Amino acid sequence: MALLGQARAQVPAAAAAHATNDFAAFANTQHGRMIKAYEQRDIPGYQSKQAFDYLERSIRAGFINYTHIIKDPDLAELRNLSRFHTLIAPLRAVGDYPYILQRAASYDLADRRPLPAFRYEPANDSNLLALRSGLHLDSIAGGGSDVNQVIRLLHWMHDLIPHDGNNANPAVRNAMSLVAVCKRDHRGLNCRGLAIALNECYLALGYRSRYVTCMPKDSLGVDPDCHVINIVYIPSLKKWIWIDPTNDAYVMNEKGELLGIEEVRQRLIRHQPDKLDTDWGKDGHSITYNTNNPALFWAKPQ
Repeated sequence: MALLGQARAQVPAAAAAHATNDFAAFANTQHGRMIKAYEQRDIPGYQSKQAFDYLERSIRAGFINYTHIIKDPDLAELRNLSRFHTLIAPLRAVGDYPYILQRAASYDLADRRPLPAFRYEPANDSNLLALRSGLHLDSIAGGGSDVNQVIRLLHWMHDLIPHDGNNANPAVRNAMSLVAVCKRDHRGLNCRGLAIALNECYLALGYRSRYVTCMPKDSLGVDPDCHVINIVYIPSLKKWIWIDPTNDAYVMNEKGELLGIEEVRQRLIRHQPDKLDTDWGKDGHSITYNTNNPALFWAKPQ
């Protein structure tokens, strides 16, 4: 509690409104420009004290990206100062997402709270039949195993509609309409829109599928970020797997076994390696990004 109290003191409520974990965006704020000026060594006659003061002001203004502060080579000189570590210590509990995840409690398997009743729309639903025919989903999924079909649909959706996280999705949010609007207006969808569209395509081919909102554990209430993916049940594997149309990604362990959300989360906690089968994720960026969001999941029944 004391640590959280210190962190709250570092990020006052007045500053929380513009707090961000995106250093590129934060660099456009007043205190962000001060830090970037130090990093670029264009402060006339800069001294460590000045640089430290700029960093302290930035943190008080709402910058809580602990990982950036720890790893940025331009801040290396400050890390030799004992007060540097005193300054950033409270940030770890709110801005070091791998650390937060590793301290998270295990799933409570004894939790018996009732869940909303729902069912998966059957593939013979008239709307899903129209979607299956209209988008030629059988041709896209092709033959072969259920795993191959699911992954082919993932690649197809990722290539069909570009990701656009800067604009809202269209008002009508069913797969047929979303695809048509994107083609007509030459536009994309955010992660939620892509997951909704792909979800219905899986349902149309008879696969149980959901779209899931991955939320960060945000004790300060300053991180609005989330990410939306799909989970799809693979009959041959008798398990749900992680499918991410935004990044054209699915996750495997060192044996090449496909993983679900709970498994990815547990492996991040244990520092076990995950393999993302996607060109975008080969540099490890996707796993880094997703570290902040597997703390809490909301499954949207569809």
